[in-house]
Amino acid sequence: MTAFLLLESSLVMVVPWLSLSDRVVVNRNSSFKKVYGEDVWRYNASNLDHSDLINDAMSCDARVVVPAIIEGCSELFDGVKSMVDVDGGNGTTLNILVKVFSEIQGINFDLAHVIDVAPKCDGVEHVAGNIFTSVFKVAIVFLKIYYYV
Repeated sequence: MTAFLLLESSLVMVVPWLSLSDRVVVNRNSSFKKVYGEDVWRYNASNLDHSDLINDAMSCDARVVVPAIIEGCSELFDGVKSMVDVDGGNGTTLNILVKVFSEIQGINFDLAHVIDVAPKCDGVEHVAGNIFTSVFKVAIVFLKIYYYV
């Protein structure tokens, strides 16, 4: 979980917490946007080192969470033929799932700057897009949510 800890303790992620009370009490705007002038997704598109850190952290998380899901409730995937991981980063989640459930055709859906550097995985198609404008029609949508202040 090293990458996850590095992400959450990075200056980029800690500084927005310093203005959290302003965000909550005064104007409900994102503290991240207040500090950096743009939301975390736009920031990452032009700060690829931070984008890589986020993707590495999410991969660490997936390597812990997804095997636990498979072990605890594999029946959720019975009969599933297609699945999209929304904001799937480098595809770690789907890569783990399609190795166990080979009948699943995975679609890893994320922003272009993320998909451009995602490694190839058998059974996983990487597709660039924006979750705020469209999502695929598939059997299952997998979405792990992390909140950025």
